[in-house]
Amino acid sequence: MTEQVACGRWEPKVCEKLIYPLMGYNFEESNSSRVDVYRSHGYAGSSVWNLVHFGQHIVSGDFKRFDYGTSENIKRYNNLYGLSNLYLRRRYLHLCSSFG
Repeated sequence: MTEQVACGRWEPKVCEKLIYPLMGYNFEESNSSRVDVYRSHGYAGSSVWNLVHFGQHIVSGDFKRFDYGTSENIKRYNNLYGLSNLYLRRRYLHLCSSFG
């Protein structure tokens, strides 16, 4: 029942990937009256933008500002400046890591 309410006409495999992390893997034990609340509040705010931005990094293979599309990028960033124009003043960049 919850699966039908939550997914509607979506492809079952797509629904499975989206709904299982939110509601668990056993739909019979889920509270179907809360589905609308879960859908309206799930993945809200900053975390959605962070996931989308991370996806943009993966797709492009580059470190870039958030891509809103050409026209919106010009409005928000005021130019078409590329990060390739940035350079490091030193030849080497040292990274340190510690456990504990």
